[in-house]
Amino acid sequence: MVAAAALLPWHRSGSAGRNAFALARVADNLGLVSDGPRRALFTAVFLLPVLAAVGFLAAVAGNRRIVGLSSCVSGMIGLASGAVVARLSGGRQVGPVVAIVAAVIAAACGLHLVLNRKASDG
Repeated sequence: MVAAAALLPWHRSGSAGRNAFALARVADNLGLVSDGPRRALFTAVFLLPVLAAVGFLAAVAGNRRIVGLSSCVSGMIGLASGAVVARLSGGRQVGPVVAIVAAVIAAACGLHLVLNRKASDG
């Protein structure tokens, strides 16, 4: 079996690209993303890189409220994702709990930036 695996093209070239987006496409192709809430969460996770870019550009531009809004929305997506994974894993994993805590912190900090009247937009 090991000798046969050595002859496979991906093993020989060493270029097998795997990331979260590829995993998400596989889950979608298997029919695991079927109902409305799962589809909404699936789409929202794909928007996270856009939200990160928007937050970064707003920070460079000095617009703290947009940074806060981006952080808030990202935190809510992270909270929903962590809750779904924690529910599916039965609470036996540490990762979803850490993700939920980080998401709550991101959402709270973002909310502070959005609601802070002293935040001057540059």
